[in-house]
Amino acid sequence: MNFFSLLAALLLGYHRPQADWLHRLYTPYAGLLERSLNDGQPRHGVIAWLLGVLLPTLAVGVGYVALLRINPLLGMAFSVGVLY
Repeated sequence: MNFFSLLAALLLGYHRPQADWLHRLYTPYAGLLERSLNDGQPRHGVIAWLLGVLLPTLAVGVGYVALLRINPLLGMAFSVGVLY
């Protein structure tokens, strides 16, 4: 199932390149993290990484598992959208 999701996302990206809406959405959040947590201390880097990388990853993972339990095709469509 994961192979087909990856293949579908690659084919979709080949035929219709993605817009930069995600970049416009994530840039202010990254700027906020940089302004708030760029103090030169290692723990601030860890906190910024947790908020900037781990938090969105966990949100996507929870959404995928929830949709997968409802219907495997919904989970596959979600994973294609995330990979795209």
